[in-house]
Amino acid sequence: MKSKLSNVVSLRLPDSIYHLWMTWMATGHYKNMGDMIRHQMAKIHGVEPITTYAPRPGKAPKRRPYKDVDPSLTQQLQRVGNNLNQLAYEANRDKSPNDADAICARLDVIQSDIILIREAWTGLKKCT
Repeated sequence: MKSKLSNVVSLRLPDSIYHLWMTWMATGHYKNMGDMIRHQMAKIHGVEPITTYAPRPGKAPKRRPYKDVDPSLTQQLQRVGNNLNQLAYEANRDKSPNDADAICARLDVIQSDIILIREAWTGLKKCT
């Protein structure tokens, strides 16, 4: 039967003990400080530790691989994002119908810029 973890204990620690516990936590591959403390106390008392996280044997956590991104692509996307932020600011500040047409025209330009960036960096053409 699984024990329910229903009691909470808060501790104030000197820096030396805190850093020691953080080292134990990092080297013991614990998910959090609570699991590390429960495991250490179980070892002292010779009982089975209770954990809130137990990885499955043979199953590594899934991690999404990151791709290297060209800095010039990042700069282009930042410029587009800045333009969108400026448009959102203007749209929320001035709510006149005349400005709406100008904002829509600028959004069309930004959309075409995004399409051009996508085509340049991925070689993919927009399906119409």
